[in-house]
Amino acid sequence: MALVAALEAKDPHTERHSSQVAIYAEHLATAAGLGSTEVEVLVIAALLHDIGKIAVPDAILLKPGRLTPNEFEIIKLHPARGVEILRRMGFLERELPLVLHHHEWFNGSGYPAGLAGTAIPFGARILQVADSIDAMLSPRTYKKAISVEEAIAELQRWRGIQFDPAIADSAVAMLERQPEEALLICPRIGSGQEIAAESAPWPAPIPAVRDEAAFVGVRRTAIAH
Repeated sequence: MALVAALEAKDPHTERHSSQVAIYAEHLATAAGLGSTEVEVLVIAALLHDIGKIAVPDAILLKPGRLTPNEFEIIKLHPARGVEILRRMGFLERELPLVLHHHEWFNGSGYPAGLAGTAIPFGARILQVADSIDAMLSPRTYKKAISVEEAIAELQRWRGIQFDPAIADSAVAMLERQPEEALLICPRIGSGQEIAAESAPWPAPIPAVRDEAAFVGVRRTAIAH
């Protein structure tokens, strides 16, 4: 996608990040028993989840050190900025809530709306975990990559706080079963479907979400800027 390519050109340290998050999200959605249409919506949202960072100044986005509180407040605007950009396309209505809420925390301390628990769209809860896995396993300007074992420990530490417990547990089970595959995803992105097809089956799925409204969590007032 041209928009994703533009973001990756702006920030080379997050090159392929969106594709990697999409692969993790697809695995997690499949493990959750979601239908093909819901998985497709989630993958598209994953590819576009950080598009709002195009509006973040380079001095902040590429800063090698810790952000100041004011700088972090600017970073926190990127989900809403992304929705503003994507809404103009006119055909991504189901993806918008997932992009908007992918930084919500399960305990309600995330952003931009401070949603908690099941009030967070299920697809956004999956994105939160997928995004965090790639962030932990990939180097950034401000940190080194950590090991799969350390990522597992972080998922367990923050389950029920940052992460939906069931989704975190599913991710931990995958990483424990397929640690080599998790590491190979980062440098081997070519086709997300190709990598997914090469992967061994995931552990038993977590309870499926069949309610479309619960999956996308469409709330006009929450999406509006």
